[in-house]
Amino acid sequence: MTASQALARQPSVDTSIDAVSFNLLDSPWIPVLDRRGSEREVSLREAILQSHEYRDLVGELPTMRFAILRILLSIVYRALDRDPGADPVDAWAELWETAELPQAPLEQYLGEWHDRFDLLDAEQPFLQSPGLHTAGDEWKPISLIVADTDPDGALFTMRSELASLPLAEAARWLVHAHAYDYSGIKSGVVGDQRVKGGKAYPMGLGACGWFGGIALTGRDLRETILLNLIPGSSAKRPNDAPMWERPAPGPGPRDPEEIGTIGPIGLMTWPQRRIRLRVEGTRATGVLVTNGDELDYTMLFGTELMTGWRFSEPQSAKAKAPRYMPRKIDSSRALWRGLGTLLTSGGSDTPASQKVKKKWNVPALSEPAAIITWLEKLVQERVIPQDRAIEVSAVSMDYGTQNASYAEVVSDRLAFKAALADLAGGAALLALAQDAVGRAEQAVRALGRLAIDLDRAAGGDGGDSESGPGANAEADAFATLDRRFREWLLELAPERDGNALLAAWTEDVRGLVRERAHRLVETAPDTAWIGRRSSDGSRSVSVADAIQYFEAALFRTLGAPLKRTTESRNGAQNDE
Repeated sequence: MTASQALARQPSVDTSIDAVSFNLLDSPWIPVLDRRGSEREVSLREAILQSHEYRDLVGELPTMRFAILRILLSIVYRALDRDPGADPVDAWAELWETAELPQAPLEQYLGEWHDRFDLLDAEQPFLQSPGLHTAGDEWKPISLIVADTDPDGALFTMRSELASLPLAEAARWLVHAHAYDYSGIKSGVVGDQRVKGGKAYPMGLGACGWFGGIALTGRDLRETILLNLIPGSSAKRPNDAPMWERPAPGPGPRDPEEIGTIGPIGLMTWPQRRIRLRVEGTRATGVLVTNGDELDYTMLFGTELMTGWRFSEPQSAKAKAPRYMPRKIDSSRALWRGLGTLLTSGGSDTPASQKVKKKWNVPALSEPAAIITWLEKLVQERVIPQDRAIEVSAVSMDYGTQNASYAEVVSDRLAFKAALADLAGGAALLALAQDAVGRAEQAVRALGRLAIDLDRAAGGDGGDSESGPGANAEADAFATLDRRFREWLLELAPERDGNALLAAWTEDVRGLVRERAHRLVETAPDTAWIGRRSSDGSRSVSVADAIQYFEAALFRTLGAPLKRTTESRNGAQNDE
């Protein structure tokens, strides 16, 4: 049975379902923060045309905000990025210097495609497949597409108690499902030749589930949209278009000729799933989710603009050509600890990594997101001043066993002066920042080793590497350093004395880890002072030994403490 035959055999219409319209261009559904700091919902048209009036997107999850931002970007690209011959920097600068996004071309575009944004349209429902149905006309609970957090905000659960959703919230979760749906067995629908035994077997995550989303955040939503816009990225690909400009997909995979060459906009609305909402009255009461179009993530380097990349030797060996894979956000590390990878090309520079680069003729083992490289160009061209504070947000979805459930949303934000993104003029600043990160990490590592040695001196085994005393001591230290580093990074600017700032940071790190070390030593039992031999008999392990090893490591990492001149009680000056 072909896809068109399957659509012709739609199940009979349930007369209890009211045929209402809910056009996302006109109806409020996007949560934003206004200038007074209040949350409100606005339509898609308002979010774009009045983006200068709103501070930022908000919503249920950071992943949802990222997915909605990509919808806004798709529209702005299609309305404003039409001239492949235009100078991209000049085109961007013209947009940046205006108080609001150009209204006329945006209004024209939204008017042209107005009907394609109706969530309930019979023939072209927004991001859905009309007539999608199983052989038994079954529906799944609407909670299937709702990813919700527990009270601690760490783990994800399915809100199975949900019987229905208002259409505004259903629209948000629809967008989120396309971007981040988990893998696993899906409903087998009529017309999809891939279905076996009534089931659609796993074909991977939603389009954004594989990577760590990187976005730049401005002072208002207009700036945020523009900071993530790279003129020419779509204009040079005439077939690049969002899903609402294409015919609604049927139950099976689209023909490769229909897809054509994949571009940035195509990725922003990629239909990794086929979805259909069941609506009764003004609420969504059920949903069907099945497989859509598979995406080869080994072939997206240079096309996907909003993620960093890592060189993959296994994928390169398989393809017999260099391959970069999207980089996810590491849930165990704050964003500032990967500052070098975030802003620059590079990666490890060990002899082994140099050998890999030479073998595959690649310049680097990691590459930043295209929007970061674009930011660098804007700073170099002085379109964005060097002293302008820039904020980067990063978000990933972690999944459970076999990617068949949600596990955790990983998100972080980091602000810095734009000069750090200028690798030509600001390389020295970035080197200082990376040096500061390296000193902190090595000092905290020394603290973790101290905790392990003290535990062994007391008769323990040092604990598990991920949850033992060392890991706990490091996590505690990094949690305290986190806020301090973020404040310090914003001070790093061309007009400041970078070496003095680095020295001050070094002493902050030294003071913090020594304070934590003192606490650890204080809690060591008396038996730890007597100590014992290490398990391999190579060295003595006691409190005194542990302190000696810690201080030596701290000296190697941070050097000697700065001498500070202080006044004694009688007015004489002494060096400490």
